[in-house]
Amino acid sequence: MTRLSLIAIAMALSCNTLQAQTITVQPLAKAPVLDGKDDDWGNLKATVIPLHKSIPQAKTAVTEVSLKAGIFGEEVFFYAQWADPTESIQHKPFVWNDTQQKYVEGGQREDRFALEFKMAGDYSTDWFSGNSFTADIWHWKASRTNPLGHASDQQTIISRDKQLRAYEGVARDGKPLYILRPWDAGDMPYTTKRYSQQQEAMMPKYVTNPAATGSTMDVYAKGVWHDGQWHLELKRSLNTGHDDDLVFVRGQSVQGGMAIFENSNNDDHAISDVLTFQF
Repeated sequence: MTRLSLIAIAMALSCNTLQAQTITVQPLAKAPVLDGKDDDWGNLKATVIPLHKSIPQAKTAVTEVSLKAGIFGEEVFFYAQWADPTESIQHKPFVWNDTQQKYVEGGQREDRFALEFKMAGDYSTDWFSGNSFTADIWHWKASRTNPLGHASDQQTIISRDKQLRAYEGVARDGKPLYILRPWDAGDMPYTTKRYSQQQEAMMPKYVTNPAATGSTMDVYAKGVWHDGQWHLELKRSLNTGHDDDLVFVRGQSVQGGMAIFENSNNDDHAISDVLTFQF
């Protein structure tokens, strides 16, 4: 994980409000099929969540996301819908450069959506607040995970104590803090690939791994873009049985945050304030 990536994703969840907006996780009559449609969600009402730019110069035009949250049996479901004028499903592809006679990284960036949930500690969506905590983060990527029907399942660990292989940042009080974003246990859902000889004019940098198993694959997801909108469904077991996942409990609430990346680099996206998910 590069320093830029760590800083940028932190900025994706960087704001807090005194009164967190509440998302009620409502009971479902049946389990929705993950197909990017909400016609099987019954009469569940959506919550409109305001978004704002992560940085003043961000190019994103996304200002809100409509979110439904439901529970059926031992699974939790989310349905998110937001405006996006273009379907961006390429991420850093290799483009052949005749002058250099090699592939160079293209400027295309995939659309992405992230949800984060508190697991332990003094939670804050501002990673540089100085608070120490661990969170469960689900990161859906239009190019790297959507073809697999999943979202990346990872953790966010912010600590005042020095951590092995962590990014060392500076908290708002001027003191050091350490940021880790480890993958859950299991196989990687995608890998990178290089090309020594010219093939097509554009070749993918990331190759999906359909055989991936383990806790990395706990979050199922399907995103569909049409008519200028992304329609994304996600689901996960309330209790996966894995130590690196948050356990959702009926009758309890958990804090979290949200970020949407619109064909952009890590430091350019739309973000929510702190949210409360009430089960």
